[in-house]
Amino acid sequence: MEIAALVLGSITLVAAITAVVFSVLSWKGGQRAERRDIERNDVSWRIDHPEDGTLVLTNVGRDAACHVLAVVTVNGETSRAEAERISSDESIEIPSKGAAAAHEEAERNDEMERRAAQDTRSSYQPSPQNYTWVNLNAVVTWAAPSGRLEQWAEEQRWAL
Repeated sequence: MEIAALVLGSITLVAAITAVVFSVLSWKGGQRAERRDIERNDVSWRIDHPEDGTLVLTNVGRDAACHVLAVVTVNGETSRAEAERISSDESIEIPSKGAAAAHEEAERNDEMERRAAQDTRSSYQPSPQNYTWVNLNAVVTWAAPSGRLEQWAEEQRWAL
């Protein structure tokens, strides 16, 4: 009987200690989740499109973005870029076949306009249909320092 009582007492003690440990861990986990929920993370993005077909993604916020993944689609061509960390005012370049193709098409249209302007017999008239339209969709995902995931999406359309 004494052995059974000792075993039962030991099991009860282990259960009580386990309950206290799980309670403390749960409380600490709740604190971390609460800190994540109220954490300020000032990250904003700007995407520039220079004429060489490379897109430039810049963090224009005050805080750093960690584990950054940018997925950009230009006229149906998707490009991806990743960076471990992008601090405030830092950029990453995203080579884009879609942007490069749009710029090449715009150059051909410009050349056609120049030739037409020099040829007085040409019936060519510049119009919006002669422009090269660019459709850009960008989605950037990153982690705040606490690990909370953030996302930014942008759609742009312009003519070259």
